[in-house]
Amino acid sequence: MIFARKRQGITKGISQEELLAVALLVITFALRIVFIYRYRVDSDEPQHLHVVWAWVHGLLPYRDVFDNHSPLYSFLWSPFFRWIGERADIIAWMRLTEIPCYCLSLWAVYRIGATIFDRRAALWGTLLAGLFPMYFCCSLEFRPDGLWAACWLLALAVFVEGRLSLPRAFFVGFLLGITMAISMKTVLMLMSLGIAGLVVLIATSRNGWKIPALRLGRHGLAGLAGFVVLPAAVIVFFASQNALPSLYYGTIGHNLLLRSHHYIPLVVRLFFFFIGMATSVCMAFIMVRRSRTVEMGWRRALILMATSAYWLLLVCFWPLLQNEHYLPFYPLLMVLVTGTIFSIPRGQYTWGLPRFFIPASLVMVELICLLFSNPWTNHLKVESQFLSEVLTVTDPSDTIMDSKGETVFRTRPFYYGMEKVTRSAINHGELPDDLPQHLIANNTCVAVSDKTSRYSRQSQAFIEKNYLKVTRLRVAGVAFHSPMATAIPFDIVIPARYAIVMPNGVAKGQLDGEPYNGPLFLAAGHHEYLPAQGESPSGVLWAQAVERNFLPLEFQKL
Repeated sequence: MIFARKRQGITKGISQEELLAVALLVITFALRIVFIYRYRVDSDEPQHLHVVWAWVHGLLPYRDVFDNHSPLYSFLWSPFFRWIGERADIIAWMRLTEIPCYCLSLWAVYRIGATIFDRRAALWGTLLAGLFPMYFCCSLEFRPDGLWAACWLLALAVFVEGRLSLPRAFFVGFLLGITMAISMKTVLMLMSLGIAGLVVLIATSRNGWKIPALRLGRHGLAGLAGFVVLPAAVIVFFASQNALPSLYYGTIGHNLLLRSHHYIPLVVRLFFFFIGMATSVCMAFIMVRRSRTVEMGWRRALILMATSAYWLLLVCFWPLLQNEHYLPFYPLLMVLVTGTIFSIPRGQYTWGLPRFFIPASLVMVELICLLFSNPWTNHLKVESQFLSEVLTVTDPSDTIMDSKGETVFRTRPFYYGMEKVTRSAINHGELPDDLPQHLIANNTCVAVSDKTSRYSRQSQAFIEKNYLKVTRLRVAGVAFHSPMATAIPFDIVIPARYAIVMPNGVAKGQLDGEPYNGPLFLAAGHHEYLPAQGESPSGVLWAQAVERNFLPLEFQKL
């Protein structure tokens, strides 16, 4: 009886709204686990994994391995990679390590919502943010942007949650310094926060609330001191490795080669920016004036301005727009939307609907959109199979030519990753298009070439001519298209150990006038194979691939 009464009391203490919210939260995390093992692989994920792999194997990013992102994330995640090990399903495992970043983001969003509105708005704003399809999907990918966005949201939560003190200012600066050490896109955040702070100072001063200049200066210096801690540590570390020029090129210099992808004229973008900013400033002033207290008003205005300024700066001026750039924006937008919904006077709701009906309906729409995105198809299986082939056909000492690091566990003979900045620079002659020379110099016998390849036409033609397609991987070799000829001439471009492949049996002919007794090293240049009587050889292929039964389909059919 006592336990029954306790259960009855607990049930009465939990409203239907809270039960629904908890159920949706459980569904959110269950669906996230499903997506981690099913969602398609973005080309950036193996690229970041490759850099993490480099840390694990004692290679220094920028100097030894190409990267055009800030280094903190790949360094922090290297222990997870070391613990998991080199395995074909590494992407799923590393995606699981992103869950804490997702939780931290949602927790920060909830704290922001509870501070500038109330706990009810914060709860539904968090659910809306967590299930917003573009945020939900992009944030589960293995990329630094998840941690980057989480630290930004946490910095804002710390900023607005309590009375601003010197330790709080230092900690906010420290969190912003983490974001800078994760991504140079933090420049947009700092600019948006600066704009937001200026608007808040003007708006609050017009309502009789002023901060003494001396106090403002002290807090600003405390924030700056916190901000420089991690970026300074990164600079000192790379300087100690004599790699400071490499760090500068990878994080700044290389990215400056990117040409703007904006197709809208600058004049139009400037007009849109100023109209958007003017609208946001007006809304911020109204928020400050109509809030119960000035303190509540400036907190709301700060979040509004930081959110809108970031989005406007991004879409109007950032040279390259990608899904991950919006990760810091979506959660704050959802909180502002939910807070606005719950600010509507109760009398304006019709048909006797509860106040949480609108946000709950929006959450259900998001959930339906995610379910209709077909999470039940295993898109990750293909990527795991590909990495399994990489581990099977190559040894750790072998180089593989891939576009951006999609083979993860092997070094690339060509320094640059073929991401958008590199391709743009090569197309405009700002970087040399000398990939074939690097393949030859490094005796690279395996290359990735498929519909996702990002090579120049010259490099793509070279790979297709001198590497035979097996799967997504191509292997150095030459197919014999006239196997019944008296002597079969062929040219080798990649010096390596090769084998003559027979559809059945073992080759017994003569290679370059000498009896062929098995795989041997062939130098670059012209060669000739004379088949024994009755032989119909398929071609010559890198011997290691033959020994591991990794053969082109055309060889298997003969």
